[in-house]
Amino acid sequence: MSIGIQENQAIQGIQENQAIQEIQENQGIQENQAIQGIQENQAIQEIQENQGIQENQAIQETQENQAIQEIQGKEQVI
Repeated sequence: MSIGIQENQAIQGIQENQAIQEIQENQGIQENQAIQGIQENQAIQEIQENQGIQENQAIQETQENQAIQEIQGKEQVI
């Protein structure tokens, strides 16, 4: 009788360990997903920053072109 009880307890111990491993694996997956989410957000921010820089460059180029045109216009008047 006592041998049978001990075997059952050993089996239960193994099952509990497996459950703990599954929980740990799930947590690992969630952590990876959270990290990926952060990386995606960073990529979006980088794209937005780059777009902002490009817009600024375009504005500067337009302003420079306008200044050149104004100078050329004054030269032609002279």
